[in-house]
Amino acid sequence: MSFSSEVKEELLSKSRKLRDRGTGPLSRKQLDYKTTATRDPSPCRAYIREAFLKSGTISDPNKSYRFEIITKSEDEAAHLQELIREFDIKVGITTRKSNYVVYCTDGEDIADILSVMEAHKSRMNYENVKIVKGVRENINRKVNCETANITKTITASVKQIEDIEYIRDTVGLDSLSETLQEMAEVRLEFPDVTLQELGSHLATPIGKSGVNHRLRRISKIADELRDRGTGSLSREVH
Repeated sequence: MSFSSEVKEELLSKSRKLRDRGTGPLSRKQLDYKTTATRDPSPCRAYIREAFLKSGTISDPNKSYRFEIITKSEDEAAHLQELIREFDIKVGITTRKSNYVVYCTDGEDIADILSVMEAHKSRMNYENVKIVKGVRENINRKVNCETANITKTITASVKQIEDIEYIRDTVGLDSLSETLQEMAEVRLEFPDVTLQELGSHLATPIGKSGVNHRLRRISKIADELRDRGTGSLSREVH
């Protein structure tokens, strides 16, 4: 059974109980009079509930957030929109073929609509799904972020090692200044560590920014060598 069907099953049970007690839904004319005279929200709840039972749907919250009620006229759609907004819930109106659709795509507002229609069990199930879905999405975002950072670190490390090996194989690492030569040798020895960890392996430890600065200088030297071939390189100074 779909989530929409489950909601309607709960609402039908509610509607039957009210009819059995002689408190069935009011007509639109009766509704306007009663709500204006007493400001009683119950008739409004019943009217929205009956409209949903007649031509409404709600999507499975595992897949998407969408609530809608289809009406034949623009006037009826505007009336439903006004009633729902009385409960501080944002709903819009769109057209579909020759019909008018009152709809909502906000998860929190849809949960509130379920309460307005007095589908309390369905709201609880809806909220549980939203919580699990939110946790899952948050975990996925963190995993994706971590994966992107790891990929970025690995890509940078591979480029750094390629540059260092190019210098070593063309003009030799001893052509670098002492600080850059030490940096190059440490990077070759520890290809998988972060910049912060790399700095701790130097004779005189430096921070992440210092390591990044030195590696950038080494990469620049390698690029210059590639541009002009394997010619001589003046000794770099720190």
